[in-house]
Amino acid sequence: MRSTLLLILLFSYAVASAQLDSLKQVLAEMPDTEEKLNWIPRTCFAYRKSDPDILEALAQEGLVIAKRMENQHMPAVYNNILGSAYWLRGDNENATIYYLEALRIGTENEDYRSIASSNSNLGNVYDAIGNYEKAIDHGRLAVAAAEAMQDTVRLASVYLNLGKSLAENQVLDTALFYFYKAIAFKQLIGDVDGEALLHNNVGSILLRMDSLDAAEIHLKKANATFENERHFLVNDLYSNLGVLYAKRGRFKLAHSYLDSAIRMSQTGDDKISLIHAYQEKRDISAAEGNYREAFDVFSKLYELDQSFRGEEVQKKVEVLQLKYEEEKNQKQIALLEKEKAEEQLFLFRTMITGVFVIISLLFMILILRLKVNNSKLKEKDLQNQLIQKKKELTSYALNFIQKNELMSDLTEKINELKKESLPDTNKGLSKLNHLISDSFRIDQDWENFKLMFEEVHPDFFTLLKKQYAELSNAELKLSALLRLNMNLKESSRVLGISPESVKTARYRLRKKLKLEHDDNLVDFFLKFNDELTASN
Repeated sequence: MRSTLLLILLFSYAVASAQLDSLKQVLAEMPDTEEKLNWIPRTCFAYRKSDPDILEALAQEGLVIAKRMENQHMPAVYNNILGSAYWLRGDNENATIYYLEALRIGTENEDYRSIASSNSNLGNVYDAIGNYEKAIDHGRLAVAAAEAMQDTVRLASVYLNLGKSLAENQVLDTALFYFYKAIAFKQLIGDVDGEALLHNNVGSILLRMDSLDAAEIHLKKANATFENERHFLVNDLYSNLGVLYAKRGRFKLAHSYLDSAIRMSQTGDDKISLIHAYQEKRDISAAEGNYREAFDVFSKLYELDQSFRGEEVQKKVEVLQLKYEEEKNQKQIALLEKEKAEEQLFLFRTMITGVFVIISLLFMILILRLKVNNSKLKEKDLQNQLIQKKKELTSYALNFIQKNELMSDLTEKINELKKESLPDTNKGLSKLNHLISDSFRIDQDWENFKLMFEEVHPDFFTLLKKQYAELSNAELKLSALLRLNMNLKESSRVLGISPESVKTARYRLRKKLKLEHDDNLVDFFLKFNDELTASN
């Protein structure tokens, strides 16, 4: 097995060397022209994800040619390519050095294309090492440069990268904003796969925000594009669909999608997607209460993770063995074999710790459920009390209005009788009128109303007076009636004044509250009360 792997590595190395020699020969035969300078990045684009050695060699040649031709702009492009070569090798430090050099050259030449590319690449590096703040900063700079160019293709790319960095930093709303912009540009340029990728990303974020309906719309759009199950992004999409339907309680459908994601990941040998699908299936099984299945999936996940890590270490061993066999040096191989054994021991300990964590989590979930149930009962009781108090307040307000309407009607009848009565009778009727007028001014009814109002809207008067100290008691009364959405007639009945007087009082109140002409007085008090409730 090991000798076969060595032969494969030797063959791959020979093919790559032949390719590089062929490309160098083509480059050497070309005259020093702008076409030659542009041929290098076009050629590198084909190897941008597969062969860092070709990228590095051609970019270094490009720097020499650009210097010979005294070209000021292309070195930024070649430094970006060199950064990408080191990025492919996992060497973030050297990748950053070349990307920063590209950014310096691009900035000096006011080359927005290079500025956008460099900042976007730096954002990817910082994203990979977990420094999301710097990733976001460079992402925003890339966006600014691309927007200055109005380059549709580049805008779609930088919006996507910035959105990913924001999502990693949990700035979900802003991440969605940039993903939506990227979708619009992907549609504009006709990049169907790119658009579907973004719909999948948007669906994933909306799942984290529990916006299930919106998430389903975007995931279905992505699914409509990835009709072919062999598409490299469909594994991640099916995992997201599994999470969606699990959150909806449709566990059978959720498992169906996750099983498909697992099957396709196994077929495509996509271990990262396979690990992700297994993790989601484990969590969903635990959420269902199917702890046996959760443990079985956890065991498979452990074996897969062990195999994945083992393969990574094994690859390092085989590559180093090839190099050191030429140099007759086996020391590093022994060190890596030791690392492999330590990794297996670490994974075994991790599995034991994981089992303990699952048991602890299940116990915590049980306790939390009991607490949530108690909290819901208390919340329901408080809501019922509030509803009852609102009913009492409404009933009292109606009685208040009806009593004052009755008094007003009596006053009108008395005034009519006075026109037809004798002087002595008029005198008695006038006294009766005074008694009715005094009843309007009696504050006991208002105090009772105020107590009931403050039970439903606590601290309303206190905070209103605190923010607007110049309000009189009469204006505070009017404010409460406006909060209850009473019209002019109803307010006039409660306050014992004419509708015109209420209208005047409202006008004076608007001035003291410093409201604009278009501002609605009732809406002001409704919003004021909502803000008061939120602060409490």
